[in-house]
Amino acid sequence: MAVEPVAAMRSELAERVPGAEVLEGTAEALPLPDASVDAAVVAQAFHWFDAPVALAELHRCLRPGGGLALVWNVRDESVDWVRRFGELLVEAAAGDPASAEFRATGKPYDEGVDWAALLAATGGWSPVERSVVRWEQPVDPELLVRRAASTSFVSALPDAARAAALDRVRDLAATHPQLAGRPRFGFPHETVVHRCRSTA
Repeated sequence: MAVEPVAAMRSELAERVPGAEVLEGTAEALPLPDASVDAAVVAQAFHWFDAPVALAELHRCLRPGGGLALVWNVRDESVDWVRRFGELLVEAAAGDPASAEFRATGKPYDEGVDWAALLAATGGWSPVERSVVRWEQPVDPELLVRRAASTSFVSALPDAARAAALDRVRDLAATHPQLAGRPRFGFPHETVVHRCRSTA
């Protein structure tokens, strides 16, 4: 079962996963009974939540000993072209006040947030285990551009600024020494997982 606040996203999930139970709700007000869930997974989203409220709701819905996993896919910016890709997106947002403000309201997925300490401070959770899995997404230059376009603060740019930013990503794919002349390449990522269990 999935909980999603946005109607369009619920429709998309229902279309892609026929038979899935998709409920309207938010992390801070889950439409689930007490102690009704064996495990909860939050992927690419927890940084948007009101963490103490959401954790209390998740704890309420989980059965004793139920598992919680917080998951993020993050770009592996130890790779030079991936670091430059990220810089291009940040530079594009910095050039537009509305987009820069939009970007500032979102928290980084994993940087600078001690999720283990946050869960410990909330209480009712076992010690957090953190693991990282490295992987690569096969992409071509245009898919790389589409990935850039789907970034929240890039999509918030005015049309001309967004087009210019995406042109810079195309140029990166065409000229960076690690990418130039390659019709397909791997986009290095890390999947970061924090997992624990309800203890009370």
